[in-house]
Parts: sequence; structure tokens; C-alpha cells
Amino acid sequence: MQAQLLQWKESFAEVKILYHCARQA
Repeated sequence: MQAQLLQWKESFAEVKILYHCARQA
């Protein structure tokens, strides 16, 4: 359960970065 939550947090952070980069472009 804990590992799953950590994985989700990492994925969410990646999506946020990608979204931010997409808006900057």
C-alpha cells in the first residue's frame, strides 16, 4: 500500500512537470 502511494506521487510529479513544460512552450 505504501509503495503504491509513493509510486502515484512520483507519477503525479512527472505529470505536473510535463504539464508545466507544455504550457511554457
